[in-house]
Amino acid sequence: MIGLSAQRILEVWELGVSITAEARTQALLGLLAPGLSEQALTELVLGERNMNLLELRRQLFGSTLQAYVKCTACGEALDLEFGVDELGFSSIHNVSEINSISTGSISAQVRLPNGHDLIALESLNDIKDGRHLLFSRCVQDLHRDEVTIDLNELDENELDQLEMAISELDPRMEIMFDLRCPQCAHRWQSPLEISSFLWHEYDVYARQLLETVHILASTYGWAEADILAMSERRRQFYLERIIQ
Repeated sequence: MIGLSAQRILEVWELGVSITAEARTQALLGLLAPGLSEQALTELVLGERNMNLLELRRQLFGSTLQAYVKCTACGEALDLEFGVDELGFSSIHNVSEINSISTGSISAQVRLPNGHDLIALESLNDIKDGRHLLFSRCVQDLHRDEVTIDLNELDENELDQLEMAISELDPRMEIMFDLRCPQCAHRWQSPLEISSFLWHEYDVYARQLLETVHILASTYGWAEADILAMSERRRQFYLERIIQ
């Protein structure tokens, strides 16, 4: 497990249950790259964050991910299993370049969204408002047919094209799976929200660790710090002796 102590795992878990989802993501990324500052972690673009969260998941819990989804047409339950290594990884580094994009009659200078943008979006519940805010933060020097325009002058189709062009700059920004229902043959795409997915697994593991501490402390009278200082193998050995 990535060389983390049980104490450190619980420290991050205890912090995570009382902060926002974006702050939890920063805390998890900090486990993979403890040498990076909070500012540097926040400046990671979304594609890099996703790949590094997948790498953290591989180091914490292994390469195989299992997920449960329902068919969007008939409601049939599907159990998915895939390997993290199939998705590829990238090392942590800061990408802050301004990119030129062009789609139809629209051209612009844009930067890729990062953690700062997600923090700004946290207070918004409306998808349309969120997209407009994200564009306003990331899009610069917007033109239509070489004439400078304001973001508010774009129609919905142009906004969709602009969003697609930005997404194409970093295909890792959103991890999508092509799915097919074996029951009704319906095909659709489903996103992998790796941040929430990983936190759920982390939360389950931390609670199981606390339950182990509770059982061992209740049985043997050991202090929490002493139990957490043990290797996972030794804790499991004592736990199995109690359960037998």
